[in-house]
Amino acid sequence: MRKLSLVLAGAAAAAGLALTSGTAGASTVHTDNATKCGKNWCAQVKGKGLKVDYVRVYRPSGKKFSGYGYVEVSPPHKKTYFLWWQKSKNATAIRLKLHNKKFPNNTTLCSGVAPSMKNQDYAGDACAVVHG
Repeated sequence: MRKLSLVLAGAAAAAGLALTSGTAGASTVHTDNATKCGKNWCAQVKGKGLKVDYVRVYRPSGKKFSGYGYVEVSPPHKKTYFLWWQKSKNATAIRLKLHNKKFPNNTTLCSGVAPSMKNQDYAGDACAVVHG
C-alpha cells in the first residue's frame, strides 16, 4: 500500500537510538524523538528502541481539525494495517497513545487524521521509520 520512497527526510539529532527519518540518498539520523511533516500533517513520534509510546499529530499550518487519528503501520515483508483512535473535534493536536508498542525493525509509521475510519493510503501524512 505505501512505498518506502514516500518517507520524508529530516529529524532532530540525538545519540544513535531508535526512530529514523529519511529517504534514499538523504543522511539517516537516529533519534528517540522524530518530528516529520507531510503536506497535510506533522507527526512527533516518541519512543525508545523499537517501542513507540505515542504519536502527536497536528497540521503544519496550526489550523484546527476534526476527524479520526490513525497510524498506518507498514512492517517489512508483512501486510500494512491501521491503528485508529476516536474522533477528535476542533483540535489543534492529538496524541495517539501506543503505550510502548513494539514494532519490527524497519517498520514505517505514517500518521494523520482522516474523515472516516477507512483503511486506505492517505496523501500528505507524515512518516517515520522505526529502527532498533
